[in-house]
This record gives sequence, C-alpha cells and structure tokens, in this order.
Amino acid sequence: MSEQPGQAPTELLRLEKTATETIVIAVTEWHGEPRLDIRTYYQNDAGESLPTRKGVSIPPHQVQAFAEAVGSAAARMGLESDGEAQE
Repeated sequence: MSEQPGQAPTELLRLEKTATETIVIAVTEWHGEPRLDIRTYYQNDAGESLPTRKGVSIPPHQVQAFAEAVGSAAARMGLESDGEAQE
C-alpha cells in the first residue's frame, strides 16, 4: 500500500515471521483516510525494512469488527488479554 507524501505510518507492532520477513501492524493514511495496515516487510541487502504487496488494509468502519474477531480468536485459543495462555 502506498501512502500519501508526508504521511508517516504509526507502527503499532512488529512480529518476526522469518529471518528476513516481519509482519508490521501500523496505522497509515490512504487518500486522506486512516487505515489499519497489516503487511509483510522484508529486509533488503542493505538491511532496510521494506513493505511487500502481501498484506491487508482495513478501513476505519471495519476496524472494530476486526478487533472483535481477533479477541474471539484469542479466547478460542485459550489466551488471556495479555497474550499468555490460560492454565
């Protein structure tokens, strides 16, 4: 997802996928509208972290439903709100 010039993403979380790939969750802006962006980044030969086309961009009106689905998934996996498994 390409951003408008001058709009820096607000990175919320990085999850290591492989030695050279990371999943980045960030709030970005696209055509003046905020988006929740979940995207795979790769590390190039110069060591820079760059976005790939692999990812999703969630518009504001769908973020609450997405958050609820993630919460439901965590509950089904037996995780507490802090991400630790319940005993």
